[in-house]
Amino acid sequence: MFLMLLRRILLASLLAAAPALAEVSVTDARVRALLPGADKTVGYFEITNSGTTAISLVGARSAAARAIELHTTIDENGMLRMRRLEREAVPAGATVRFEPGGRHLMIFGIETLGEDLEIELLRATGAPVRVHFARIPIGAR
Repeated sequence: MFLMLLRRILLASLLAAAPALAEVSVTDARVRALLPGADKTVGYFEITNSGTTAISLVGARSAAARAIELHTTIDENGMLRMRRLEREAVPAGATVRFEPGGRHLMIFGIETLGEDLEIELLRATGAPVRVHFARIPIGAR
């Protein structure tokens, strides 16, 4: 009886001391079809953190791609340029959009692209977030 009470107290203490978990959901995940002869494409999505602590995306990976990088598009004196991002913060209670003309995934080294592509979004801490990205036509947004 005493041990059972002690376990409950210990468990309650651990739960109270643990940081709040970030609850992450991804919607509107899509990847552009490959141009003829190309082995790279781009991915877009929305990520929502409904938890009480911020998270940081630090990368992505897929068995079907050689490499995936977080990128953003910036305007330098009227010229649009892509820059690699080391990480992207997703504040608690916020949604961050990876969309044309802004943040996006650059996906390199794809030999073939089916109807969808499974990608794992990598967080600085915690388990990866597995997402199925639907293939969209080349001109689609």
